[in-house]
Amino acid sequence: MGKFIKSKLFMILVVVIIVAGAGYFGFTMVAEVTGDDRENEEEVSKAKSDLTAITVASDDTEASEDSGFQPENVGVFIAVAHDFYNDTTGYGAYETGMDWERQQEIAMQFTSYIDRTSFDSETLQADMEDVSVYMDAIIDGSKDINNVLKAHRYFHDLDIAVNDYNAYDKVWGVTETPVN
Repeated sequence: MGKFIKSKLFMILVVVIIVAGAGYFGFTMVAEVTGDDRENEEEVSKAKSDLTAITVASDDTEASEDSGFQPENVGVFIAVAHDFYNDTTGYGAYETGMDWERQQEIAMQFTSYIDRTSFDSETLQADMEDVSVYMDAIIDGSKDINNVLKAHRYFHDLDIAVNDYNAYDKVWGVTETPVN
C-alpha cells in the first residue's frame, strides 16, 4: 500500500508541474499578444524623451516657440500624453501627492501642440479642444485633481480609438471620437 500511495503522489506532482508550466506559458503568450505595445512604440519612446528634454531645458532657459514638443503625428502625441497621465495618476498614483509644477509644464507643452495642430477629423478636433479646457485650468494654477483625471480619461479613450491601445480595456466614454 505504501508503494501505491507514493506512486499516486508522484503522478499528482507531475500533473501539477505540467499544469503550472502550461499555465505560465499560456499567460506569457497572452500577455505578449495583448500588451500595450503600439505599432508606433519606437516613435512614442523618442517623443517621451524629447518631451522630458524640453521640460528640463525650459527650467534653465527661455524656450522659443519652435522648440516646443513636436511628436511625429497625432497618434504619437496621444500615446505620449496617455503614458504621462498613466505615470502620474494611474492606479492611484495621484493619491500619494501631485507634482503640480510638472503637471503645469507638461500641460503647457500639450496645449501648445494642440494649438499648433490641425486635426483630420471634426470629432478629434472637438476632443482636443475639450481636453485643453482641463489642461488650461492646470496651467492657470488650479490644483483640482479632477482636471488631471479628466485629461487622463480623454487621452486614455483617444489612445484606444487612434492607436488601438489595449493594455487596459476600460472606456470612459468621454470622447466624441468613436472608440472601437
